[in-house]
Amino acid sequence: MKRKKLMGWKRMAAFAMALTLTLGDGSSVGVMAAQVSGTETAATVATEETTEAAAVAEVTTEAESEAASEKETEAESEAASEKETEAESEAASEKETEAESEAASEKETEAESEAASEKETEAESEAASEKVTETESEKATETEATEAAEETEDVLLGAEVGVSQVIGLEGKEKIDGTLVSDDGKVEKDYSFVNKDKTDTVVVKAGETDAAKYAKKVADTDTRTSYYDVDGKFYKEIFEKDGNLCAKADAEISFDKKHHQITWNQVTNQTEISQNGKLYYIGYQIKANGQNVELDNKTVDGQTFQNYSYLGYTSTGVYAAGEKVIYEVRAIYYTKTKDAQTGKDTYTIAKTGDWSAAYEYANVAKKTVSQVTGVAATLKSAKTAEVTWAPVAEASDYTVSYISADTELQVTDDTWKNGSAVVAVVNEKECGSEEAFEAACKKYEGHGYAINTEYKYDENYDEYRIRTYYADADYDRIDASKTYVDIGVDHKYTYFVVRANVNNANKEYESESGAYSATVSVVTSDAANVQAVTGLKVENNKDGSFNLKWNPVDDDTDIRIYYSTDASAFDNGAYLYDLANAQTANGSAYVKDDSVNEAYQIAQKTVSHEDVDGSQNELSSIGLNLEVGKKYYFVAVTYDNSKYSTNREDITPYQVVKADGSVVKYGKFTDISAASNKVSATREMGKLGKPDTKSEKNSITMTFGGKETGIEIYRKSGKKYKKIATTTSNQYVDKDLKADTTYSYKARTYAYDTVTKKTVYSDYVFFSAETSVDNYIDVKAVKASKNSVKLTWTKVKGAAKYEIYRTSTSSTDTSYSKKDGTASNAKWKLVKTINSAKTVKYTDKKLTSGESYGYKVVAVYKTGKDAKNIYDIAYVTLDLQTPQNVVALLSGSKVKVTWDADKYAKKYEVRYIKTDAQGKSYTEDPVVVSTKKANYTIKGLKAGESVTVQVRAYNGKKWSSWSDRDGAEMSLANVKSVSAKNVTVKDANGVASTKVKVSWKKVSGAAYYEVYRSTNPATKYNKDTKTYDMPYAVAIAKESNTDEIFDTVAYKEYKNQYNTIVGTSAIDAGQLQSGVTYYYYVVAYAENGTAVSNGVVKNASVVFNADASITKIKAKKGKTTLTLGKVAGAKKYVVYRSTNAKKGFKQIGTTKKTTYVDKTTKKGKTYYYKVVAVGKNGLKADFETAMSSAKKVKAK
Repeated sequence: MKRKKLMGWKRMAAFAMALTLTLGDGSSVGVMAAQVSGTETAATVATEETTEAAAVAEVTTEAESEAASEKETEAESEAASEKETEAESEAASEKETEAESEAASEKETEAESEAASEKETEAESEAASEKVTETESEKATETEATEAAEETEDVLLGAEVGVSQVIGLEGKEKIDGTLVSDDGKVEKDYSFVNKDKTDTVVVKAGETDAAKYAKKVADTDTRTSYYDVDGKFYKEIFEKDGNLCAKADAEISFDKKHHQITWNQVTNQTEISQNGKLYYIGYQIKANGQNVELDNKTVDGQTFQNYSYLGYTSTGVYAAGEKVIYEVRAIYYTKTKDAQTGKDTYTIAKTGDWSAAYEYANVAKKTVSQVTGVAATLKSAKTAEVTWAPVAEASDYTVSYISADTELQVTDDTWKNGSAVVAVVNEKECGSEEAFEAACKKYEGHGYAINTEYKYDENYDEYRIRTYYADADYDRIDASKTYVDIGVDHKYTYFVVRANVNNANKEYESESGAYSATVSVVTSDAANVQAVTGLKVENNKDGSFNLKWNPVDDDTDIRIYYSTDASAFDNGAYLYDLANAQTANGSAYVKDDSVNEAYQIAQKTVSHEDVDGSQNELSSIGLNLEVGKKYYFVAVTYDNSKYSTNREDITPYQVVKADGSVVKYGKFTDISAASNKVSATREMGKLGKPDTKSEKNSITMTFGGKETGIEIYRKSGKKYKKIATTTSNQYVDKDLKADTTYSYKARTYAYDTVTKKTVYSDYVFFSAETSVDNYIDVKAVKASKNSVKLTWTKVKGAAKYEIYRTSTSSTDTSYSKKDGTASNAKWKLVKTINSAKTVKYTDKKLTSGESYGYKVVAVYKTGKDAKNIYDIAYVTLDLQTPQNVVALLSGSKVKVTWDADKYAKKYEVRYIKTDAQGKSYTEDPVVVSTKKANYTIKGLKAGESVTVQVRAYNGKKWSSWSDRDGAEMSLANVKSVSAKNVTVKDANGVASTKVKVSWKKVSGAAYYEVYRSTNPATKYNKDTKTYDMPYAVAIAKESNTDEIFDTVAYKEYKNQYNTIVGTSAIDAGQLQSGVTYYYYVVAYAENGTAVSNGVVKNASVVFNADASITKIKAKKGKTTLTLGKVAGAKKYVVYRSTNAKKGFKQIGTTKKTTYVDKTTKKGKTYYYKVVAVGKNGLKADFETAMSSAKKVKAK
């Protein structure tokens, strides 16, 4: 209900009415006046609440009376009762029997009775019922009060409307401090008994010796912590006037504690102020029904505390189990600064209801149970399992452990101190510095903490005492578990377990229980060298394999060795590197050449891979294995925890030298015996199914996963016939029948040019159909706020286009454990277009704000079969983040475009321009506004770039910014790239065939990089008009057949690798005859600050395979061609034309290097060309380019 203030004559009328109807003393009138004038419930007049309530009850309507009756808090009732003397209060309460109360309630209407009984004390209820007849009450309600009540509604009794009741009371014990022993091991919590009292009291009359009563926290302490005088405890006492005295607030208790009560915060969001005065929040508290004296005092003497602390700490202390009932209520108060004193005065404006009574008592301290049933067993050489019996109250457990290579004396103090003494070495007892150092060496390298003390003997000679400590560690274990696995690195390991509890409410004396009994495990002197067993090979479908073995300890280190030499593991030389053995004084290592040349051989023939002990398999994919080669594998575990310990006299690492002598090493990594030996061959991974592109009479297939080359077979009848072997990842099958489906299989192979061995993959099977290569691309844009315009690419041979529509409101979503979320859109056919030429449609009468999806299906026919293809586009009829933002470079400009939005009135483009080093020119982006769906950024220089975002505005709100797009000022693409075979002589005059790559100079280029590939560029970017470069390697300046250092790179620009400053270069790599190589050139500006943004169509050359006609001779009726021999050629195909530039047709083939044409006509001029066909150096087919034409006149 809306509250209204009384204004003008209506306020006065209400006042007069209240005055007339009030039959109490004059103070009641004052209360009413204060209420009506807008002061509401001020603390200074709060004592008159009861009379005020009675008066107001008679001027409100029946409904208002009910509302008012619910608005008086327990505090107002108390205020009324405090107005009377104690005797009067008792008399009033005795005056009214239960029967009288019922009689009074029967005198009024049912509604008025409710109001009177709820708004007054029992005595006031009786008086009111006797003094106001039913007729008078009704008359007041029906006359002057009606208009006033309608205007005021519930404001007159609105003193508590905005103050929420306090909830969430919680209690806990509170101490004032803790006395701690000197060593920090003993603690005693205490609380002040007489907090905030500073008077001096006599604690022992006639006594003056305070030391007599001094007490320590622990017997070993050197200082006094408190005083015990006849069972009372004090922080400090002193002598005064012949007595022992103390300040009252110095008395402490170890058994009794304060109560600390907290509650939920109350806010004043509903009512913030009144008449320009801000409402502050405070709280009042009652303990056992009595108001608690608090820090702040109002002008009439009430106390409260402000909102900054949602809690109360009792000044008194209570024994465990001693109960107190607490109540809290929130108040609104205002502050006024006193003009004379400058101090704030407080007035309570409103009060809330008292909270529900909350009974609290400190709980007697519990002791956390000691963990029992602790046991420790060795699960493996390096892992111990600790178990124990559960503790019911535990929130978690602490498992502490300590390890050493010598036996320790472990007590509770060991765990409290967190360390144990391993050994004490006294230099004086050792007799000499050398003996001292030798004795200390026994304990070094074990991870012990060291403390060295310097002492002087009776002769003032200095000597050292060195103490070695083993530090304890611990793990926290969740309460749901009663076991833990712990790694053990030393011979002796000791364990204890403690239960921990959540002690937020101080229920326990400590958050941890006593230490359990100490248990221990003892490992053997040998390090953890658990052998790997069950090594085996599992082959995978993709040609890889997995090595598997039986599980070992998680903290074990495993090393897998592998080699193509089966005898590599016959001696232990392959382990020398891992053992890293050395003599005690470091004078010799097992890896020294003088020990055994077998180590050097093993380094060249054996490889390894380290594996974590938590694994028990290893994939061959991560290993450097050659396809088709057989590899042998063994596995070991190793442990270097004892590496620093000299074991030369115990269990040395022994090596027999080539001359038969034995070398003993004292420091080494422990290695297990080798596992069983297994072997496996890395097979070829299956070739991926190709992407196919169909034309009317050809199919282009592009493969992934090629090794050296690919064999391609086409099905003919029931059998597959090989149609090609290529080193390229792309092949075009030509001269096919239209509208025909062809079946293929293909496999890749790896060919080793040294061993001449070939390894093949499994076949991949696929089909493709010759037909029109159809493609459809659909675009949907907002034509208006209620329509969408669709456009699509024209589909060859389309008979019709079907347009389907869906929307977010017509999508069903279902859920399943197996598939998760599945959304099924409902597509409705909205239009069928039977004209193949029509490639657009506008869908109208749509709903603004809805999102739509459109599917355009093109139906066409190939041969006898009807087919269709489709594409889907989406659009939302609302302001959107700009879609399809593209930044394209054109000269020195960047044109930014995006889809126009019919809901947008304008757009903002923000961009950052950076220099060639990536440094931005401005700290903040440049922001420009435009009404068009494009913007041009001008003036880019070499190497500069821009990053762009766009957002749209509909006249009221902005969309979010689009994702970033960018453009870089790049160099022009390298053009006119060519590649040809050339003969090059070395310094010794020996000639060989190389490839010369040439290109046209690019303006602004400082250098170029040239790359070689066996694959053509196939991915074309329509925006940049360039191709993406396929996998390629930089060309070589020099090369040989070395396995590792087999090339020398060009370094012509600032000695940087693969840089060429001219416009041509020789590729001197180890190229294979008959293989087609593709070359790509990229231009760079100074320091690489700009680069051409792609490559143009590749240049190619069939290496060392140029077909040629070396001689041509015409005789009567025939023409004889002498052909240049091409390495690897199986045949030569001869072409002829009567035109030097065109019209060449095949006229025959020959396996020889001569060909005779007997079909010539006398006197006619002919032009001849030849192509060589054969197998190249990588076992693939090759076909040379056509030779240059040779001319002859027939005879």
